[in-house]
Amino acid sequence: MKTRPHAKYIARKGEINAWDNPEFVAAVKATGRKNADYRRDHHQRLHGLPAIAAVADGYKSVCRD
Repeated sequence: MKTRPHAKYIARKGEINAWDNPEFVAAVKATGRKNADYRRDHHQRLHGLPAIAAVADGYKSVCRD
């Protein structure tokens, strides 16, 4: 988290898709934003799964390297 000191750390309990974690979804919704920008530096290979789930909930998602 050194590169993003303002970011909130949310521990997952084994979910592959972060969007399956209610605490993660609540944190995203609490921002009030409707854009989700997923970057590989923290999400590695699986950043596409929450991006797809976010679209299903009405968010605009972008995955970046």
